[in-house]
Amino acid sequence: MHQDLHRVNGDRSDRQPDGGQRRRSHRRQRRIVVSDDRHLSGQPDSAGVRPLDQSGGDGVVGGKNRGGSAGEHGFVTNKLESLLKAGNQYDVVIAIGPMIMMKFVSKTTEPYGIPTTVSMSPIMIDGTGMCGGCRLSVGGETKFACVDGPDFDGHKVDWDLAVKRSRMYSDFEKHKHEETCNLFSKEAE
Repeated sequence: MHQDLHRVNGDRSDRQPDGGQRRRSHRRQRRIVVSDDRHLSGQPDSAGVRPLDQSGGDGVVGGKNRGGSAGEHGFVTNKLESLLKAGNQYDVVIAIGPMIMMKFVSKTTEPYGIPTTVSMSPIMIDGTGMCGGCRLSVGGETKFACVDGPDFDGHKVDWDLAVKRSRMYSDFEKHKHEETCNLFSKEAE
């Protein structure tokens, strides 16, 4: 994908002075994206990023609609496992979605030795790593999703700690927005 970034608007910077093409020292990776319906769509997101399947990726797992009437049914890990057992080879798996899904995608790919990148989205408050809200343990080291990520090696993430920390504010999230937001509080008037 990055090979084509410099070709935007007809830029010819990929050519040598003699007009020949530069040789690429790396081959195109075979990658697969594993996601759920909330993180996949055919349209660019608010940042203008297109889904990987429209940007040269080899496949997408998941993407069923909320009603279950379209797309694959069942857990994305079941589909991923069937693709791997069928002999499909991937250089990298990219998992985007709920934390529990990414945990089990990582556990599914680990026996196959396939590098798995997960896109962590814990609570982020200040975006500088000062608050520690997005703290993770990756390979035994403390990392902050807001400054060190959000993408990490899924096989190195301490998933039990990440899931536990993600539930830290669940009691607050259970309350209705009107009950917890000062904008709706009579005391704020």
